Amino acid sequence: MGKDKLKKFAENKTFRCLVQPEFDEIFGKDHPLKGRWHADFFRNDRPIVLELGCGKGEYTVALAADDPARNYIGVDIKGARMWRGAKTATEQGMDNVGFLRTRIEFITSFFAPGEVSELWITFPDPQLKTRRAKKRLTAPPFLACYAQLLAPGGWINLKTDSQHLYRYTGEVIRRCGLRCAVSNPDIYGTGYADKVLSIKTAYEQMFLDRGLPITYTRFTLDDTVRFDWFDWEEDDKLKCEKDCEEARRGARRQITRLCASKGMWDEQASSDLYEVLDLLSIKQMKLLGHLLDTEEKRIPDFSGRSSTPGFPGPGRKGPERPVSGSKTFFRKDGWNEGHLFAGV
Repeated sequence: MGKDKLKKFAENKTFRCLVQPEFDEIFGKDHPLKGRWHADFFRNDRPIVLELGCGKGEYTVALAADDPARNYIGVDIKGARMWRGAKTATEQGMDNVGFLRTRIEFITSFFAPGEVSELWITFPDPQLKTRRAKKRLTAPPFLACYAQLLAPGGWINLKTDSQHLYRYTGEVIRRCGLRCAVSNPDIYGTGYADKVLSIKTAYEQMFLDRGLPITYTRFTLDDTVRFDWFDWEEDDKLKCEKDCEEARRGARRQITRLCASKGMWDEQASSDLYEVLDLLSIKQMKLLGHLLDTEEKRIPDFSGRSSTPGFPGPGRKGPERPVSGSKTFFRKDGWNEGHLFAGV
């Protein structure tokens, strides 16, 4: 662990606005602040708003600065990240900002029913792998947790760059029969973003610089008590697309190595071949991969190599793998300058 991180952890202990419970304080039981945030922490009766997965706390601090009539709490497990928000709130003397370091799975151990008036979820991990779908912060299991702490009519706000998470949340809302006030696929492109939605963290700016649209969903749980799990067919499609793309990348690397080892490398021909690969299905890609593996084993120069494309096997000294687009290419006698190693 770096010295800078240790320094931040030590300074975190000095911030009054940062609550860091030990695991045994909350596992299987409630934290002392549950139902006592107004009286013991904020010492006022203003409504409490949570930001789940707050990261560095930029959005939490900005929301609190814009709306002093409410209390804001950023929740995250990464203490080194939250240090930034806690330090800013402390230096600026903000009395309506707090931070809670914990896993969101334990959130019901910290807040009593009706103690939270609103939730913000900003740019969470979309958990694109199907087996991690239950980790999505708008998945039915999490909504069941939120229902235990949200006040009646409390809003849930999701702001994300992930189109998949945006569509998934819309499907959850539809299947659970929830009331949705806003579902906007591009808040800046449509001009919908107001002062609050226009708050940009460094993370969001990174997505905007890449030209990605930012989506926004606002919905409420009302009196819903059942949040049944369901398998979403779009997850299966996404998994198939990712598997196929991974197979294409592997085939490109193998074809490049084979051609280079036989002195048959041609940039234009390889470019045309890569376009053909894009048309193959996942089954065709797997078959091609098997054929390429067989062909590699027939070449003496490839014996003893590891199964990881582009890396030498045990006992063989090999050069570092080139960066895509660099003027370096692979031949059977090693890496050599003067040829473009494109598409790998």
